[in-house]
Amino acid sequence: MHSSQSKHSDVFWIYCTVICLVFGTAARAEEEAEGSDVPEPVPVSLDTKDGVKLSGMFYCNRESKETIPVVFLHDYKGTYHVFDQVASQLHQKIPSKETTKDGPGFAVLIVDLRGHGGSTRQTIGGQTRELDASKFNRLDIFNMIRFDMEAVRKFLVDKNDEGKLNLNKLCLVGAGMGATVAANWTLADWKAPPLATTKQGQDVKGLVLVSPTQVFMGVPIRDALLLMGVRNKVSEVSVLIICGKQDSQAAREANRIYKLRERFHPEPPENERQEKQNLFFQELETSNQGGKLFESSSLGIEELIAQFIELRLVAKEHDWIRRRQHK
Repeated sequence: MHSSQSKHSDVFWIYCTVICLVFGTAARAEEEAEGSDVPEPVPVSLDTKDGVKLSGMFYCNRESKETIPVVFLHDYKGTYHVFDQVASQLHQKIPSKETTKDGPGFAVLIVDLRGHGGSTRQTIGGQTRELDASKFNRLDIFNMIRFDMEAVRKFLVDKNDEGKLNLNKLCLVGAGMGATVAANWTLADWKAPPLATTKQGQDVKGLVLVSPTQVFMGVPIRDALLLMGVRNKVSEVSVLIICGKQDSQAAREANRIYKLRERFHPEPPENERQEKQNLFFQELETSNQGGKLFESSSLGIEELIAQFIELRLVAKEHDWIRRRQHK
């Protein structure tokens, strides 16, 4: 493993250990005080502009303008249910008051992308057809990036303007195919031109890529990650890359993607790493990849993601901004 990569991985785990103590203690104390009165997740249905109805689940513990939204995107031929456990855990966590004013909690959206799970019907001009992921091609993946993520954003804009979350602190977590969708949509988000009356992009501040590949079904991740840095100088987007190290091919792919981003995330001085380091690479002791990394709680991927969000989103100041004008 590259020396700087090892350093990033080790530093992240050190930070995670410290944060886990603070994070866990504060969360347990407040949860005990409030009892088990945690809101149940709510089923959601999102309509895309090209007629697909996306099925999802929305978890929101505390509705506040400080609440951080986290969107999970599944792997090819997977469903949002692979994230049930991590979504439930984030839903119930309360970030430490040492790093945030109000302990806002997290709002988590897990969604079936088109052709998967409960999102297999498309209606155009009164005609309905079934979407079969096994027959998908490059265009279908681009439609996920363009239309599915647009529907996801519309849902989050509504919640933002209702004062239930802060869209300006958005974190995307993508596994396998979902990593390709997340990275490419992050680029689109940062390329959105500013409007005179409101903010319409530059919302993604955290990006977690789980078992990413350089090209998925003809759609590259490389261009998105390179252009994200060159065109927009997105040092504000913190990136965590995770893979199973016992699959050598997957580990090489993840390592190459890490190297693509490394040039845009210069390593800060040692005494400033906890505050400023925003690129991390973590290998887990398994041959599993993508969605399968979420199937075993012993791997600790849920806590790893939670601590990344705590470290790089909760502790950062990004103001809540209304997105639509009052009617």
